[in-house]
Amino acid sequence: MSLAPFIKNAEPKKDATTLLVTTANEEYAIPLKEIDSIFLLFCIKGKPLTEDGPVHIYDNRKDKEQTPIKNVQAFKIT
Repeated sequence: MSLAPFIKNAEPKKDATTLLVTTANEEYAIPLKEIDSIFLLFCIKGKPLTEDGPVHIYDNRKDKEQTPIKNVQAFKIT
């Protein structure tokens, strides 16, 4: 599922430039200008991502064998 509609619906401030994704171990900065290529995976074969979820984050511009961002705990727009 594309992340862009959710971010746009949140109506970030005009000077916002970055989506910060906090995981159990790291923080990732995704430029808002690239948000259209970001997708969320909520389940595999109809089963929720319980071990390393609740979502996995993929970048549509990268190859299909990319390592997703897992163990997502928070999103923050700055």
